[in-house]
Amino acid sequence: MIAMHEPLDEPAKRKIEEHTQALAATQLMGDRREEGLQLVDLGLTHLFHLGQPQTAIDYYEQALAIFREIQDQCMEAKTLGYLGQAYTVLRQPRRAVKNKLQAITMYHTIDDRSGVIEQFNSLGLMYGTFGFRERAIKYYKQALALARAMGCEQTEAVLLTNIGITYAEMRQEKPAFDHLEQARSLFHEIGNRKDEADTLQSIGTFHMLRGRMEFGIQTYEEALAISREIACYESEADLLKSLGMAYQNQKVYEKAAEYCQAALEVYGKTGSAEGRKMRARLEACQKLANKKWWHLWS
Repeated sequence: MIAMHEPLDEPAKRKIEEHTQALAATQLMGDRREEGLQLVDLGLTHLFHLGQPQTAIDYYEQALAIFREIQDQCMEAKTLGYLGQAYTVLRQPRRAVKNKLQAITMYHTIDDRSGVIEQFNSLGLMYGTFGFRERAIKYYKQALALARAMGCEQTEAVLLTNIGITYAEMRQEKPAFDHLEQARSLFHEIGNRKDEADTLQSIGTFHMLRGRMEFGIQTYEEALAISREIACYESEADLLKSLGMAYQNQKVYEKAAEYCQAALEVYGKTGSAEGRKMRARLEACQKLANKKWWHLWS
């Protein structure tokens, strides 16, 4: 969380100034709905741009009171969901669950199934974060059933991925692979190459954690090929890093250094701070490779 005395970054500062000015204008005009929307936007800025959940909650609570006053049930449901997110960041699960469940009830009332799915998924993410993985899966599966009923394949694939990763965290290998592979196939069918690559990376990581290095590397390579095909530099760099780490763990230091060097170059294109860490890993691999060759010749 950013301390109150720290200076705001310029984009966030501009957003707050804009929404504060707009809020004052709507209050003068007596436009209650727009006032509520500006309060929500201020809450979102404080939560997601500044990491200040308590300030966000203060704005959300003011907005919620307005939406209830004017009987705007759609925005009431959304704001309850935002409150749940803020309480999750504050690590107050009871309050988070209370608000998310109220949001689900409201979404059912207005027959907004997409909103229900979003909140079920959010509950799954929250329970997973706090280590209650069986509960997380319960909510993911409720969201999955609704997504399938609606024919929303993108959402279905995302939920399958979340379920697969959660099973992987529980060390339940078969359901983890089953759900991740279903997600990968579905992303492929709908042409979402970016998420297909990300899911392959998750499958590769699970192989690695289970000691199946060859399968893990092979899966990373598949994901890498897709990332290069779609010119997604962030994913490409992350996969090159993962391959470098995999070869380093196998003590194949020359190959590790090769992938680390490639990752460093791609991180340079993205401007990511990860490049600095990558340089340190590259230097370590190069030293180990040189040491190996020195032993061979000595």
